[in-house]
Amino acid sequence: MCRWIGSPERVVVWVGTLSLLAGCATQGRGLDAQTIRERAEKEAAGLLERVRVYDDPRLAEYLTGVARRLVGDAARVRITVIEDPTLAAFAMPGGRVFVHTGLLSRVESEGQLAAILARELAHDTCRLAERAFKGPMPRTVLSPTAAAVLGLDLKLVAHAAIDGYGPDEERGADVAGTGWLAAAGYDPSEALKVFERLAGEDAERGGLLEIFFYGSRPRMGERSEVLRELPGQVRASRGAAGAGGEFARRMRPVVRDNAALDIRAGRFALAQRQLDRVLALAPEDAIAQVHYGDWHRLQSQRASGPVRAEGALKALERYGRAAELDPSYAETFRQLALLYYQQRDVAKARAAFERYLWLKPDAPDAQRVREYLAALRD
Repeated sequence: MCRWIGSPERVVVWVGTLSLLAGCATQGRGLDAQTIRERAEKEAAGLLERVRVYDDPRLAEYLTGVARRLVGDAARVRITVIEDPTLAAFAMPGGRVFVHTGLLSRVESEGQLAAILARELAHDTCRLAERAFKGPMPRTVLSPTAAAVLGLDLKLVAHAAIDGYGPDEERGADVAGTGWLAAAGYDPSEALKVFERLAGEDAERGGLLEIFFYGSRPRMGERSEVLRELPGQVRASRGAAGAGGEFARRMRPVVRDNAALDIRAGRFALAQRQLDRVLALAPEDAIAQVHYGDWHRLQSQRASGPVRAEGALKALERYGRAAELDPSYAETFRQLALLYYQQRDVAKARAAFERYLWLKPDAPDAQRVREYLAALRD
């Protein structure tokens, strides 16, 4: 059955207005609970066939631990991370929560991560309704999840991820989620911090259409307003949120890998901030150095003259540093080969491609690389 996840008692002791979420409706908007559950499971399966799940067991373990701290019953919670640089998290019936790497890359403390998970787990998923799409598909670049949701006409997913549950339900989730945050021992002001940040970064998100709830600047502003009006006046304290050693270690790979997604989407400012954050914690991270090399290489392709040459040189420095840190990481030599190929340095491009194939002979693009090599030998 559909139901509200977590223990209501943990929330009621914090603030009395949580009657907004008390209990679970037996009827959705025109759909009974069993129908909602069955359709939601079918839509979730369809979504997972079209997107790429971010596979990091250490991260999965960590997210489950945070959820356990919030709701005390991790067996009822399944958190799935999707490789997508846009901002999204949404709850579905059966205790399933989907979250994008893009949103995870924005949180700066475990408290902020817990704030996102708490408000999603606080939703009464029985209130899901079928979203009616209007008009043609947007004529812009869609993220992988957006393309799947709109292309497959996943109405329940769209309602949860794009439209939200409605003003009253979303305010209720804000209140309930912040209550769980406090009951679990987190600083409630961390919720306000993350929502204020999401509300204020809209200008940096070019390249992809942010259609999801957490990508809406006005809706994140509303979340901030709700939290400011709570009893006790939850306020964001000045200064950076404490990241914590375990949080930083567990989140570093997903922040780094999401930066690569933002680079491919042409969102260079966002990618640079993420890579700087990773390398400040772990300057020996060879993969992050490769991504920074890509950052310079792809931007140099858009430039000309001295700027193009300078960008290529910086990319070469990053790739070289990555090769020093981990000579066995094949991707470094693939990217080096592409840079040399761009510079028409045939000998060095050929040597780098050969090194890549020697390290990774079964690479998915091995046949294409061999074709490059054949062309370079002609």
